[in-house]
Amino acid sequence: KAKMVSLPITKVAKEELGRDMFANIIALGAIVGLTGTVSRASLEAAVLDRVPKGTEDKNRKALDIGFQMAKDA
Repeated sequence: KAKMVSLPITKVAKEELGRDMFANIIALGAIVGLTGTVSRASLEAAVLDRVPKGTEDKNRKALDIGFQMAKDA
């Protein structure tokens, strides 16, 4: 059975991280948090391996926000 979840990802990216460009990373965290398709550790390693140097902390926070949004959904 499918479940529809609506999350204010772009709004939260702007408010919490200052830029909407982090919305995609928040969305990844939320999707994995909702579905459990991969482990949180695997997702974090993959994301941090691909983000621009110097943005690791903000991207890690974006993942945390996404996972929290999924938990609260």
